Amino acid sequence: MFKPRTAQIIIVCLVIIFLTSSCAMFNNGEQNQNLSTGLEQANKETRKINIGYKKHIAYIPFFVAMDKGFFSNNNLAVEPIIFESTNQMLGSLVAGQIDSVIGGANLPTILSLAEKSPDSLKIFSETKTSDDGLLTCAMTKKNSDINNLKNLKGKKVAVWPGGFSLIWLEDTLNTVGLKKSDIKEIVLESNLQLAALESGQVDALFTIEPLCTFGVNKGIGKIIYFNPLKNTTEIFAASVISNNFIANSGQATENIIKATEDAIEFMKNNPEESLAIIAKWTDYDEKLIKGIDIPKYSKQTEIDVEAIEDLAEKLYEKKLLENKIDINGLIVKKCW
Repeated sequence: MFKPRTAQIIIVCLVIIFLTSSCAMFNNGEQNQNLSTGLEQANKETRKINIGYKKHIAYIPFFVAMDKGFFSNNNLAVEPIIFESTNQMLGSLVAGQIDSVIGGANLPTILSLAEKSPDSLKIFSETKTSDDGLLTCAMTKKNSDINNLKNLKGKKVAVWPGGFSLIWLEDTLNTVGLKKSDIKEIVLESNLQLAALESGQVDALFTIEPLCTFGVNKGIGKIIYFNPLKNTTEIFAASVISNNFIANSGQATENIIKATEDAIEFMKNNPEESLAIIAKWTDYDEKLIKGIDIPKYSKQTEIDVEAIEDLAEKLYEKKLLENKIDINGLIVKKCW
């Protein structure tokens, strides 16, 4: 049996231990609370980012997100960086000069870069070549007697620079039993194409918006075939983000995707206002883009991996890619 004095000492010791443990638990709880509050505050802080774009209709999700404040709503302060060339823009992404490109980077260039610089970028949305969102066309002069693809045999046809445009030209001619050798292809930069058609230097264009709508609204041309690109691929372009940014941005990656998807949703519901925003950011004459179809964009969870794989395989077969690419590894996965 404990002596009274001993019992008192034991009780005092137990009280001291209890009080010490309680203080430690309180302090740990306070530290955890402070840490949680700090993380929440960090997530709410505005992140400065650089986003590349071109003055082209395909970048409309970026234009809309800027115009409607979707980036700022998602705690992003965007510095827009304009480029003349997709190659230069994506090169800047790899070099860390910009963090993302939204909407319009053409997929063959993205895949080529992914081949040359593995683990440099990831895709988080795509632009489809759907019939209800015109992106490409075959066009002849307004008063031409060329009214269908078969009439192109023996004619001069202008195409965009680069090997990929020759692929979708050939794939489209094949739908009516023609070969590329049945026409004379002429490579022309976009700023020369409508003038060449109007002057008779070429008989037809295989071209990309907004030239299709420009040609019709200017009274220069008529469309004889809608969306020839669909004969080669279901995906025209994509939004991409730097892998380095993903690794170091935390919440900001999710915020970029959220702002982009807010813009995609707005475009679906407000096509007329979206056209006005396009004109504002591209300097297009609103009268010349009247009636233009807003391209169709997929959100992150809607990306058609199989369609991108099919295009990559075709580019590999045509020797525009030297190696096969793991497309699944090229898509942004939610990991934040």
